Amino acid sequence: RLELSLLFYSPIAWLLIIVLITQLNLAFIPNVSGLVQGGTYGFLTTIYANVPDKTNLLTGVLEYLYLYIPLITMGIISRETSSGSIKLLYSSPVKLSQVIYGKFISMLIYNLVIIGILVLFMLIGAVFFVNFDYPHALVALLAIFLLLSAYAAIGIFVSSLTTYQAVAAISTFVMLAFMNYIGTLGQDLDFIRDLTYSLSMPSRTERMIAGLLNTRDVIYYVVIS
Repeated sequence: RLELSLLFYSPIAWLLIIVLITQLNLAFIPNVSGLVQGGTYGFLTTIYANVPDKTNLLTGVLEYLYLYIPLITMGIISRETSSGSIKLLYSSPVKLSQVIYGKFISMLIYNLVIIGILVLFMLIGAVFFVNFDYPHALVALLAIFLLLSAYAAIGIFVSSLTTYQAVAAISTFVMLAFMNYIGTLGQDLDFIRDLTYSLSMPSRTERMIAGLLNTRDVIYYVVIS
C-alpha cells in the first residue's frame, strides 16, 4: 500500500496516464470524422480487428508501451538506496523477498490502471458492434497486461543495480528497446530470424492480440517476470 501510494504521489505516474490517453485519442479521433460526415462504423473494424497491413489500436499501443515503465520503476529500489531508507527496510520485520513482491504488486496494480484505460476504448467497440468478440478482446488485454508485468519486473531489477534513478531509467530504456527491436534483426537468415523472433517480447503479444493464446507465450512472460 505504501509503495502504491508513493507511485501516485509522484506526478510522473499521472503524467504518463495522461500521455497514454492522449495517444489513444490521437489514434481514435481522426477516424470519427468520417462517421460525422455520414459514414459507417466500419472504421472501428480497422481500429480493433486485425486487418492485414494495418495497425489497429492495440498493436499501435505496443510500439510505445515500453517507454512508460522505466520512468515509473526507476526509483522503486534506487530511491530507497540513495535516501538511506533501505536500512529501515532491512531492519523491519519482513523478508527482503516480501519487500520486492510488495513493490512488484504495486506495479501490477498500476498496470491494471493502464488496462482500465484500454478497456474504456474497447467498450466503444462493444457498444457499436452487433456481435462484439469479447473473448478476443479479453485475450488481447491479458497479453498487454503480461507484457507490462514483464517490463515492470525488468525495471525493478535494473533499479536494484544502481543508486541513481536516471541511470536506472536509461538502462531500463535500453534493455526494453533491445527486447522490442531484436525481432527485426537477421531476418534474411533462417536460424537468426527464428532466434531473434523468439526473444522479441512484443511479437508474442501481437500473436495473442491476433487471437492465438497458448501456454508457451504466457509461461514466457511469467518466467521473465
